[in-house]
Parts: sequence; structure tokens; C-alpha cells
Amino acid sequence: MKKYLAATIVFGFLFIGFGIAHAVNYSFTYLDIPGKAIDMNESGTIIGAYKDADDYSSYFIFSGSSWVTPHHPDDVRGHRTHLSLWSINNAGTIVGRFFAGDGFERGFSLKDGIYTTMQYDDFQFTYAFDINDSGIVIGESERSMDMPIDITGFIYDGNTYTKLSYEGRESFIPRFINNNGAIVGRFFFGHSTWYMVTGSTWEIISYPNLHDIVALNNRNHIIGKYRQLDGSLSSFTYDGITYRTINYPGASTTEALGLNDKDMIVGSYIDSSGNRHGFSYINGVWSSIDYPGATDTYARLVNNNGLIVGSFTKDGQEGQFLATPLSAVAIDIRPWNSSNLINRKGWGLLPVAILSNNEFDAVDVMDLDTITFGRTGDEHSMAFCSPIEWNVNRDSYKDLVCFFWIQRTGFQCGDTQGILKGTTQSGIHVEAKDSVRVIPCK
Repeated sequence: MKKYLAATIVFGFLFIGFGIAHAVNYSFTYLDIPGKAIDMNESGTIIGAYKDADDYSSYFIFSGSSWVTPHHPDDVRGHRTHLSLWSINNAGTIVGRFFAGDGFERGFSLKDGIYTTMQYDDFQFTYAFDINDSGIVIGESERSMDMPIDITGFIYDGNTYTKLSYEGRESFIPRFINNNGAIVGRFFFGHSTWYMVTGSTWEIISYPNLHDIVALNNRNHIIGKYRQLDGSLSSFTYDGITYRTINYPGASTTEALGLNDKDMIVGSYIDSSGNRHGFSYINGVWSSIDYPGATDTYARLVNNNGLIVGSFTKDGQEGQFLATPLSAVAIDIRPWNSSNLINRKGWGLLPVAILSNNEFDAVDVMDLDTITFGRTGDEHSMAFCSPIEWNVNRDSYKDLVCFFWIQRTGFQCGDTQGILKGTTQSGIHVEAKDSVRVIPCK
């Protein structure tokens, strides 16, 4: 029998790679956060910015299911803190800037509730823009607001500040740093002049009509935006060798906003009717992303687990969402019996096989503590999973067979499917179904 991936709210599209099309689905979760996301790490912690009731800019940290507005203890602005959050790494360290007691601005890092202040030399203004997983911070300092402006970019390793300069020019403003130590930034006096720095090598990013660089990943690949002849924006990629334009087919504008280490790009585009949609792009394949019922959708960030954070407008109100990939797997209920009969009055165990394939090893990747199964998929009915690696469908891949207490599955007369849910050890959600026949029902 044929198995299908199921989800409550999903959209599907094809990833084309090695000549094979693979269906991928997402479930949408509404995020109860007050504004737009700025950055997200692999664990799903999000930082962002919002406007309060008085139209004042504030920042938030969202983790799990709740958000907080951080306040630096040395900020002189009271409850209306002038604290900005700009980057978070996979260790959960956040960097940004705040107003110090002398009225000037300082950079900071925030980890486990502890703030560490950054000040480059005797400069009055220091901004920490990005931090990699090794804790290396890049930023910018200004000696004062007086002319001539003295601006210096820096690298900070937790102990030492290193000035960034190129051919005697010290007004280089670094914006991104990756885990390889590559840095992308621009010159203050030439906003359209962007460079990538790898070690001691400086390379100009010379895309025509360059407007902005949006992201740098750990493969030293970038995405950026440029202006078309009519003034509208489109986007490009650069892998260190080749520039490629990326325009959603038929779109009037395409804005790339997020990039992960698998070179998956997310963003937004405007179609020929003037409607805005989110998109994903990977391996030459485009997909439109629309939050259910929304009139406008933006896909803003994507991490290496494929989690996408975006925003939407629905009924005139703006909201934020998380799009979670559902791994394309299948299950086989009663794998050695094609009838899939379930005795709803039975007290025994029901076997269900989670089938592996060439891209999914159920035995190695499933988090057994998260697996649920039953008429809705949320029933905590699992007894145990077999330590034996079964190949129930004889396709050469080892399948995971788990056993569930029938009385806890909740099946009722008229049910035609059983649903299994769970999570991989890397946090990817799995949801799949197979047909069932419930007895006795007279």
C-alpha cells in the first residue's frame, strides 16, 4: 500500500537533486512575538525588533514559547532602554550596543544573563555587529561625531582588538563574520563598495549596481541585492567564483533575505498582480511560500535545520511565523500484514515501522522519546522500539519498528488512518500516516 506524508497546515514543493524530485513539506506555527526577527541560531532562539505603544524601538529575545525585552544594567535611558540586538551565535551569545553612563554608545555581548561591555581603544562609539560560533566579534567604532569622522572596523577575540584596514583606508565597516573567519563589509565613504576578507586577502564584490549584501554563510558564499534599471531590487549569489542572478520566475522584484550553509535562500517576491509572497530557492528549484490566509508573506531567516522564520499580513494585521520542515518519511502499520486491522477493544501491542530511505535513516536519527502514534498522532501510546534493525519492505534500508499500546491509541469506529509524529535528534519534525481498518464496529 502507498504511504503519504501528512500535516495539519503544510505546503509542498519539489527539490531537484541528482535527477530525483523529493517532496518536502512544512508546518506553520504562529509566533507570539511583538515584531520582526533579525537573527536566529540552530536551536531556534530568535532575536528581533519591535515598536512599542509609543512607537519606540525595542528589541526582544524569543526562546521556546516566550519572549523578553532585555535591559542593560548600565543603560542610562531607564525603562526605555537604548539597547540593540544584532546577532546571536549557536552558543546563545548575543551582541549589540547600548548607551553607557557617559552618554556614548558601547558594544556588548550577552550570555546567560551576563553582559560584557566592548569599547575599542578610546573611541566614544563602539558597535558589535556579528559574532561567530568561536566567539569572534566584528564591529565598528567612531572616535566622535565631530568632523573629520574617524571610523575603524575591528575584530575582537575576547581579549584583543584588531583594526581592519585596507590600503591605508581604515573606514572599513565589517557586517558579517562566519565560522571560517571570513568577513564581509563595506567602506563608510563608499556604501556600494563591499569587500570580502579571508585571512589577509581582500576581494572586492563587484556586482553591477550593488545595493546591499544580505548574508554570508559558512561556505564563504553570499547573497546580495542590486538595483535594476527601473530602480526595483533583485538579488544575486556569489560563491567566490561566479555571480548568479536570482529572480523568481515572472516576478517584478525579488528580495533575498536569508541563507543557510546548504545554500538554501529565502526571501520575498512580488508577482505580476502586485501580491507579495515568500520563497525558498535551492538547487535551482523555486518554491512560493504563503502563510495560510495571508495577503503578504516574507520568508526572512533560515537555519541549517531548515527552520524558516517569516512575517505575514492577514486581515490587515501583521504576524510572525515559524515554518518547520517535516521530513519526507513513510510508515507501515502492521508491516507484516496488509489488512492493517486494529481491534479497538484489544489490549495488545500494535507494531508500526518507520521506513528508512536513501536520505533518511530512521534507526539512527529518530529521537525515540518524541514518538507518538494514534488516531490524531498526539497519543502517547508507545511501549518500546525494537533494538533489532528490520528491513520490512526489503529495499535494503534498515527500518525502525516500534510497538504501541492499542488501548492508548484512541482509535474509534470510522477512523481510516493512523498518524505517527516525532522529532529527529537534530530537531526536524516527522509526521506520516498509513491506512487502518478499525473493528469491531457494529
